[in-house]
Parts: sequence; structure tokens; C-alpha cells
Amino acid sequence: MKNVLILGAGISGLGAARVLSTHGANVVVSDLADQLGHKKEEFINAGVQFCFGPQGDVLLDGMDTVVVSPAIPAENPVVRGAVKLGIPVISEVELGYRITKAPILGVTGTNGKTTTTTLLGKMIKKAGIPCVVAGNIGASLSLEVSKVPANGLIAAELSSFQLEFVDTFKPKAVGLIVTVAHADYEDGSLRKGFLEMLHRCLHARNVLVVIPPTLRSHIQSVLQDYQIVRALFVELTHHPHGNRTEGEAGAATQ
Repeated sequence: MKNVLILGAGISGLGAARVLSTHGANVVVSDLADQLGHKKEEFINAGVQFCFGPQGDVLLDGMDTVVVSPAIPAENPVVRGAVKLGIPVISEVELGYRITKAPILGVTGTNGKTTTTTLLGKMIKKAGIPCVVAGNIGASLSLEVSKVPANGLIAAELSSFQLEFVDTFKPKAVGLIVTVAHADYEDGSLRKGFLEMLHRCLHARNVLVVIPPTLRSHIQSVLQDYQIVRALFVELTHHPHGNRTEGEAGAATQ
């Protein structure tokens, strides 16, 4: 990646800009409005260019890669133009994975991602292992991974938007939390979105699935085609004193 267009000047976009400029890439950051103020001066001094206002295909001139922030949809005209021209489009999470030396432990799903990721990070640090907590939790993954040595771990909260433009992303393990009811899951759009998210999670080597019991058979049927994936199912069950979890470990497929 030598000439990179970054769409979005938020936490993820600026983190990617800092990392890429440090690695010697020519970086252009595009956003609809300039809300950075004096903050962008340090980036300009590092060679980063900014382009604010309407976004069109002209931004793609000379670019070999497009990095998208989580808020950028696949329907964005620049994203569609890049795909049409054969220019790779990747998420900031994918960028972080490509440059990290340490394994990534991801957490994704419907609810509870931030709490779970925070606790995961605390447990890793308590064990004396170098660690950062990043991703959808408010810290740029691509920027934070550079702070962790190869013998450390990355605790990353991953939103469905961040997983939309991954390519080689293959975390060491993923925790998938699903709290929707069975009836809601059967809704066409929700089911499609969930299965797409699960499919992306299956690039991980190990999967922890936290689900209502009624969804287990549906998820197991999806896992059957992925012989290398091992899953630990933790079922959310109703209890008089509140919800509790029951775990069962084993291979997702034989």
C-alpha cells in the first residue's frame, strides 16, 4: 500500500492515517465535513493530505487501496467506484490485522460487546501479558496494535460494520454474542445479517458462541461446513434469580 485513500476522519480513519504515514505511504483522508480544527495540523506535518466535501471518483485517481471507517457503507459512491475499478477496499480492522505482531482476540455480536471486551482486556493484563483494548470500543485498532509485542494479545471489539470489508483478517479467536429471541432471528433481514457476521467470524481459529438455546441448532448447521473451526457454546438460560450461562465445549464439526 503506497497510495491510500481513507474514507472518514474519525477515530478509525485518523488512526489508520497515522499508521500508514509512519509506514511511508502517501495518504489522503476524505470526509464530508472538516470537524478536526487544529488537530489536523500534526497529520499535515506528517505528510497526510485532507479532502473535505462531496466525495466522488476523482478521489480514486492514483490510489492503490481504499481504507474505510466503520460508518462508511458499501453503497458509498467512492467505495462502489473503487470496486468497479478493481481497487482493494479494506476496513481499518483489516489494516490493523495486517500490521499487528500480536494475535487478536475479537468480540462481536448483538449486545454486551464492550463489557466483554473490557473484561477480556483486564484478564489478559492481570495475567501479566502485554495487551491493548481497541476497535469499536473507542480506540483505533490499527494504531493500538503497534504498541503490543509479538508475545502480547489484542482484545478487540468488532462491529458488523468493521467486519464488512475484511479480507485476510483471521483473529486467534472470536467471541460471538447473540441475545436476539428466536422469533426475531427468523426475521429475514436480521437472519441474513447475522449469518453474514457469523461467516466472517469463521475466519477465526476458535469461536466462542454465546446464544439463547433456541438458536443453537441454526448456528451448528452453519458451522458444519467449516472443518477447522472449533466452537465453545455458552447458552443463555432463564433462571428465577436472573439469566445465567451454561457452557459446553467441543468441536463444532467432527
